[in-house]
Amino acid sequence: MQTSVSIFALVLKQLWIQNFAIIDELNIQFEQGFTVITGETGAGKSILLGALSLILGERADLSLIPDTKKKCIIEGHFDIQTNHRAHHLLVELGYDAENEIILRRELSTAGKSRIFLNDTPSNLQHIQQLASLLIDLHRQFDTLEMRDRSQQLWLLDQMLPDPGLRASFEAQYQAYQFARQNYEQVKAENIRLKKEMDYDQFLFDELNQFQPKPDELEEAETELIRLNSSESSKTTYARNVQLLDENEHPVSAIIKQCRQLLDQVPESEMIQDLKSRLSSVQIEVKDISNEINHLHDQTHYDEEAIQILTDRINEGNRLLKKHHVQRTNDLIEIASELENKIAKIRTADEREIELAKSSETLRMTMENSAAQLSASRLSIKTVTEKQVNERLKLVGMPNARFRIHHQIQDYTSEGMDFIEFQLDANKSDQYKPIFKVASGGELSRLMLCIKSLLASGNDLPTLLFDEIDTGISGETAIQVGDLLQSLSKNHQVISITHLPQIAAKARQHLFIYKTENELDQIRTRVRQLEKVERIQVLAEMMGGNKSDEQTRKMAENWLSGK
Repeated sequence: MQTSVSIFALVLKQLWIQNFAIIDELNIQFEQGFTVITGETGAGKSILLGALSLILGERADLSLIPDTKKKCIIEGHFDIQTNHRAHHLLVELGYDAENEIILRRELSTAGKSRIFLNDTPSNLQHIQQLASLLIDLHRQFDTLEMRDRSQQLWLLDQMLPDPGLRASFEAQYQAYQFARQNYEQVKAENIRLKKEMDYDQFLFDELNQFQPKPDELEEAETELIRLNSSESSKTTYARNVQLLDENEHPVSAIIKQCRQLLDQVPESEMIQDLKSRLSSVQIEVKDISNEINHLHDQTHYDEEAIQILTDRINEGNRLLKKHHVQRTNDLIEIASELENKIAKIRTADEREIELAKSSETLRMTMENSAAQLSASRLSIKTVTEKQVNERLKLVGMPNARFRIHHQIQDYTSEGMDFIEFQLDANKSDQYKPIFKVASGGELSRLMLCIKSLLASGNDLPTLLFDEIDTGISGETAIQVGDLLQSLSKNHQVISITHLPQIAAKARQHLFIYKTENELDQIRTRVRQLEKVERIQVLAEMMGGNKSDEQTRKMAENWLSGK
């Protein structure tokens, strides 16, 4: 076995299967580079693919759970150190961007299906998005990728002389879309604001004319109460002064007369005290009268001021009711908001013009970038077609002609190019989409030809080929094996094959076989073959169970690369 360290990280490291079809339990370790899976018909190779498909998001068939008392569990370990697209998608979906992904699918006959990503519950939608970045599965009738023109365009872009052109365009496209969206939002807001501007201006002018001051209406209510009471207060003050000092019998005169009358009685200590007290009362009454008279003189009933204040309060209350608020300060705040809104409307045109110019500049930059990307795509289109067609002859499809149909379309995040892989299977000059005219084996070989041109890229997932050997043999099989081996120098490649020419090219050889357990049940097993076992298996693949020394020698030569 080869032991040198590959320049790329593994993608599929391990596959563990429990209680699925005729598999009770399998734990398969995958190596770097090229792995082949061989075995007798019916041993379980298709079941292996079915299990792998389940953790990649395919719908579950509960009838494939043999032991209804146990869960069916399928778990795959994927190393994505060099798979940048998978890293980015993990982050986009809200997962931690780790270097290893562990996908686990659990099924029960009760109909429950659960899927986990690094022990975190996930869903089929997320797993299906990740699937194409982890395993590129080519098998009979598996044409999903063939139908996906975005994937076809991505494959073409991996061959660009400057692979950074696409990333550059995508960044410029996103910048333009963001700027355009921002411009459209400002434009729509501007239109809405202008429709409201006349009424807002009227409301502002009304408040601005009123010019409310902080707490003004609340203080005016208190002042109005005071002003309205001034007339009755002045009358009361005048009556008090009259009773105390200006009446026909004023209080101060009566007190004075009382004191004088006491002068006519014999003097005594008590009389002296009463006379002193009456003198004090007379002075106090005089002071009270003077103070009340002063209040009378200071109190004015201003009918004009009352009317002005009443009108001010009425107008203020009308505005409060109109704007559905309670206090003067609320009106001041509304006036400020209206002023800002009107100022914003007045500058909105300038902002809209500025954003329109910025958006237009970004559009021109994006279009220039799209044109460069399109020109680069066209520059490799013919070369790619030629190289693929040369490889098709090597893999047993000499009459097939491959072309890349191209046309200009509206801008998308992928550029301005519509790309479709097409095939003329029989030199008829009738090109059709490849998934419509190619068999499963032909599709696999076609994609091998295309992807063999991408041997230096790092973002390709594990490439798994089934049915790639359908309808080929001899030298063609050797050429297919060489292409698979070449592609595996930088990528993990797994092929299920019946051909020894292909199997001999692999670094790792997994052999699937059937055994009977203690309950006489047929069960699938898998083991990794060492060199001696590989020679025997390759010889049997060439000559059946009747392999002889000649076939063993040929198998040994194939393994040694002779």
